Amino acid sequence: MNLSFTIALHALTFLLKHDGECFSSTRLAELMCVNPAQLRAVMKILVAEGYVQSSNGKLGGYSSTARIAETRISEVFDLFRAPTLDSRTLTGKPDSTCEIARNMSSVVSDFAEAEYRLAHEYYTRFSISDILNTIHIKEDIHDKHGSDHAAV
Repeated sequence: MNLSFTIALHALTFLLKHDGECFSSTRLAELMCVNPAQLRAVMKILVAEGYVQSSNGKLGGYSSTARIAETRISEVFDLFRAPTLDSRTLTGKPDSTCEIARNMSSVVSDFAEAEYRLAHEYYTRFSISDILNTIHIKEDIHDKHGSDHAAV
């Protein structure tokens, strides 16, 4: 999991809730409590892949597409998965004289691939609609205990 993945899930869920509405990147970033530049980088990918629509001009911005509701979280996970482990997260060298150092990066890479497969399989069970439904349940519980927030 990484920040881009989380931003994507947040944006898709927000746009699903506000289907038919359009939000500028500045407004969307403000509502999501994220950096506008980070949001735009994520939204560029979501637009290119057809998950979100974008329009230019004074009233332009981002809006949902028909496919958001049933989008599997695993699809979004795949879009924002780092292609390989960063070399700074691996230790050792294949040409080391130490057997541990010689094999550690390979072992950790195998773990990372297994971790990815498990996470991907888990995320196939859920859609963006499921996230929104879970949020509604959490809000109902929150509201029963009293709140002073305004819903957006």
